[in-house]
Amino acid sequence: MAPIHLLDENTGVYNVPVIKNLFTDRQIALIKGVGRTQGIMVKKGNPLGIKGIEDLPRCRYVNRQRGAGTRLLFDYKLKSLGIQPSGIEGYTREAATHMAVAAAIQGGSADTGMGVLSAAKAMDLDFIPVGIVP
Repeated sequence: MAPIHLLDENTGVYNVPVIKNLFTDRQIALIKGVGRTQGIMVKKGNPLGIKGIEDLPRCRYVNRQRGAGTRLLFDYKLKSLGIQPSGIEGYTREAATHMAVAAAIQGGSADTGMGVLSAAKAMDLDFIPVGIVP
């Protein structure tokens, strides 16, 4: 048994397409457990007036590491909006956890980053929902 929250970039659907692609030779059971709300974390009061991903090219961003579910979602959203990663300052700056992203924002070394609602709450940040992972 293992937790999974991987976005299939071709369909925009979580888990099922990835599992079907990885395990073509056997049956797998997917048991849905806890969902999570992903979004953009910003300083309390949202001083830059960020409304969505389309506003991020004017901010200092901190990203999740390559392969993270949050990073997959972010890259998917950038592609669907036609935003080039190179246009986002800090896109290549990677943090290994949601809390590390939240701490960078709270500490002032970044204006924004993607993460889960619980990390934003823990660091007293504002949160702009982007998607719910089932």
